[in-house]
Amino acid sequence: MAATTADVPESDAGTIGGLAQTAGQAGGSAGLAVLATVASATTPEQTGGGSPAAALAAGYDRVFLIAAGLGLAIAAVSLLLPRHRRR
Repeated sequence: MAATTADVPESDAGTIGGLAQTAGQAGGSAGLAVLATVASATTPEQTGGGSPAAALAAGYDRVFLIAAGLGLAIAAVSLLLPRHRRR
């Protein structure tokens, strides 16, 4: 939150902080919905003669790989952000 409100005028810090918090909550909810959809779409593909537990594990496996890839992509993009050095 400190990075979000770093260069914001003091009178607008509360508004910007609330907006950042709301964006984080909505983004997390949307991301979870997408990952749950991927898991539920993958599970029926894997049920061809196997156990339901193995099919469910395959769905979770795909979701964890996607989440790890997204985390790495976010980390890589964060390295491209400008850095402000305090004097």
